Amino acid sequence: DGSGEVRLSVASLKTTGAPSVDVTDAKETDDSSSPEDESDETDALIAPHNRSQLSHTRVDKLLIFWVSYLDGLQRVLLFTQDERVSKAVRK
Repeated sequence: DGSGEVRLSVASLKTTGAPSVDVTDAKETDDSSSPEDESDETDALIAPHNRSQLSHTRVDKLLIFWVSYLDGLQRVLLFTQDERVSKAVRK
């Protein structure tokens, strides 16, 4: 089994108004929402070819911990941002 960590840079684009994604074709819908979901702003990933709106972008640096282990016959691959969780699973 194994474990490790990965540093990621994620660029997001802030837009106002309705999202540009057609959600009618979605296979699953999540009716639960948090207060953060109720704003009029939406976040979207920036396509590599659409860099014209860079003034509205934000780059976040994330540290992701991963752990791989066997639970019986099932392989589990856990991704978390909480180092305590990854350490607890490795024990």
